[in-house]
Amino acid sequence: MRKIYQSVFFILILSILSGCASMDQSECNHADWLSQGLTDGQSGQPENTYSLYADDCAEFGVSVSVPEYKKGWQQGIAQYCTRDNGWSVGISGGCYQNACPKSLEAEFYSAYQSAHNIHIKQQKIATLGYEIESLGDKLAKSGLSTSERDKLSEERNRKKKEKRNLNFELGLAKDDARRMGFPVGY
Repeated sequence: MRKIYQSVFFILILSILSGCASMDQSECNHADWLSQGLTDGQSGQPENTYSLYADDCAEFGVSVSVPEYKKGWQQGIAQYCTRDNGWSVGISGGCYQNACPKSLEAEFYSAYQSAHNIHIKQQKIATLGYEIESLGDKLAKSGLSTSERDKLSEERNRKKKEKRNLNFELGLAKDDARRMGFPVGY
């Protein structure tokens, strides 16, 4: 079980680190700021991401064309902040960085929130499944005292009940998503 938590922690750290903007000297010298803004907008990066590039590139005497970057970012963020993309980002467990302008945020965020809720419930159900299985393995071991066996059995039953409740909540969340017009499996 500990290895599962370590793996999840490692993946989380990698995703956080990969989200950081950074440019080397060659990238700064050859940057197409319109394209960079477009790419960042399409991936849901906040508009002020250019300031990270500005810090990196200042070391090499290169300045960011902020108007070009912002022009590209506006085009890209309009593609990112759609209802369908909100669903895609949420259901995949992606992180929303509050990048959508207010005029585009409502539809994106509503879909994102619904999908992310489903994703989180599915993850919790899977984790509970592993924990229930692990407790079952422990119960199958010989040499446990009655007290230990009762404690493990009680914990396993509690987790089974929690899993049933989450499955019920997941069903309700999927029903809501279907009513919103999103493709949700059974």
